[in-house]
Amino acid sequence: MRRRADPNPAAQRLFGWSSSELVGRNVATLMPAQYGQEHDEYLARYLRTGERRIIGIGREVTGLRRDGTTFPMDLAVSEVWLGARRLFTGVVRDISERRNFQARLAHQAMHDPLTGLANRALLIERIEHAIARFDRTRGHLAVLFLDLDRFKVVNDSMGHDAGDQLLVEAAARLRDVMRPADTVARLGGDEFVLLVEDVADTRAAAAVAARVVATLSEPFTLRGNAAYVSASVGVALGAPGDVAQDVLRDADAAMYAAKAAGRSRFEIFDGTIRAQAVGRLHLQTSLHRALEREEFEVLYQPEVDLTSGAVVAVEALLRWRHPERGQLAPGHFLDLADDAGLMPEIDSWVLHRACSDIALLSERLGRPLPVWVNVSSRMFSDPRLLDVVGAALAAADLPGGQLGLEITEGVLMQNAAATLHVLDRLKSIGIRLIVDDFGTGYSSLAYLKHFPVDGLKVDRGFISGLPRDEGSLAIIQAVVTLARTMRIAAVAEGLETAEQLRTVSLLGCPYGQGFFLGRPADAASALIAAAAGVPLLASGAG
Repeated sequence: MRRRADPNPAAQRLFGWSSSELVGRNVATLMPAQYGQEHDEYLARYLRTGERRIIGIGREVTGLRRDGTTFPMDLAVSEVWLGARRLFTGVVRDISERRNFQARLAHQAMHDPLTGLANRALLIERIEHAIARFDRTRGHLAVLFLDLDRFKVVNDSMGHDAGDQLLVEAAARLRDVMRPADTVARLGGDEFVLLVEDVADTRAAAAVAARVVATLSEPFTLRGNAAYVSASVGVALGAPGDVAQDVLRDADAAMYAAKAAGRSRFEIFDGTIRAQAVGRLHLQTSLHRALEREEFEVLYQPEVDLTSGAVVAVEALLRWRHPERGQLAPGHFLDLADDAGLMPEIDSWVLHRACSDIALLSERLGRPLPVWVNVSSRMFSDPRLLDVVGAALAAADLPGGQLGLEITEGVLMQNAAATLHVLDRLKSIGIRLIVDDFGTGYSSLAYLKHFPVDGLKVDRGFISGLPRDEGSLAIIQAVVTLARTMRIAAVAEGLETAEQLRTVSLLGCPYGQGFFLGRPADAASALIAAAAGVPLLASGAG
């Protein structure tokens, strides 16, 4: 039995046939062969059994136009009786726009909007599928977890638009060095993950990791300027029966090991790294109770006038007296504290303790002793910063002029207009300001001259190569000249040898700080050094 079409004008436009061409045509011929056959079978079954499988129910099928192109359509067939004659009518709607919208939603649900890479959900799905295929293939799978080193410096100093550009370009480089079948994903921030299937062994996975490190070490061009970042990469191999989240966790742990080993490198996950990861977890758990257990302490390192040798200020340095691991420097726990959201609370505690100690030391010394306190990027962007600083000063009855805040170059350039507003408010209550780690970021001198800063600290990375590193010599000379031109102080930090001290003095740097001049000490020792008017170790060093 034939089903004959009797189309209205809308159907003629949709399928591209004229009325005369459509009349008498089998409805099934308006669909590709497999759909048309299925439609005929459903209708034939209904005629035999009365089964209402398609009658009155809309179905999404594929339509076939006169020119051979196809499109998704919704087909709803209804039964009509004219006396003893049974007719069928079909309502057809082109649902291309709806399908495209659904496809866009599905893509957005599984892809990162900035880079177009797979997101965490799609990555986990593909790792799970790769693990499931182990029984059918001989290859292994490798998961590479990578984090861009120094991305925060670029993002903070050059702006979020430049940071986004860097992420997009990094994603493009990763696609270029991977095979089409591999998965490149972005988990958020500057974290990327690569899924490499059918790798022969650990050596092959390491070769991929080395390729990734090399391509991301090449300079990026952002706003016409060269920006250098690198990548720390962790590698974990998957095995039959593994859980996708566990493989990803192991690769993440290996990435942290790569960062701890010096960055711009890769590490393969093993038992040692697992132990380190467990240790970090325990350490982070302990951090939550360190404040209430009063396990933190503040030590003070002198800042010295390199001409007279007098202690002109001290820097407050946080230490953690861990009950099992002993005294820990900030490098061992501040990143963990930041991840746990504890930095504002820790920063506030350090400010209060430093102000209290310095007020007491100044009273015993009989003269004001300024103190410098490091401020994390999280605290500097906290709207409560002014309140916290004001409360610390008030609690210690300390004049604002005796407190100085150290902020990094990256934080300074994070949002120039907002930063200037915060700095102006701090200066209004007498707070002194110094830019820490100067020379490692991408600050614009055009902006720097507008910031009300009192000094620049030359990063210790430039000091360590003295006196032979000509590049460091040139940078230090430039910073000292810049500071002199701006009529602000220049401080060389990280001085550890007599040669380094002699070199920075010859370059005209007026102030210095470092182990050679005085190690971090408790408040009582800092008082003795300040009272003596000489560095702690000056008399016995080289």
